[in-house]
Amino acid sequence: MDDVGEAEAEAEGEGEGEGEGEAIAAVEVSRDDDGALIISLSGEIDVSTIDILTLDMAAALDDAPDGVVFELSEVTFFDSSGLTLLLTAQAKVGVLRLRTPSDIVRRVVEVSGLSEVLETER
Repeated sequence: MDDVGEAEAEAEGEGEGEGEGEAIAAVEVSRDDDGALIISLSGEIDVSTIDILTLDMAAALDDAPDGVVFELSEVTFFDSSGLTLLLTAQAKVGVLRLRTPSDIVRRVVEVSGLSEVLETER
């Protein structure tokens, strides 16, 4: 796979604590051997990280006329902000597939009733 780009989102916790200032979410953009766009997300996908992740992915989505695959096996937290990110990306590129979603991603998609809308690779 060719590495297209990588970025990390940081969210500062209130007060002092372990891990303060560390990246809690990351996005990596690459292409597979067939040239398909792969966006790998990891960490916590929530209101505190969504803006930077969205910005980091914007240019890649502009260059994805045939759709995109989101690799989500390393996502440890996922809320409605993550759903919004996926649905916005799908509206922009048309075809969107979820690859190996973590248990939390799978559960949020199912509970939201979007499992019919967001295709999951098996």
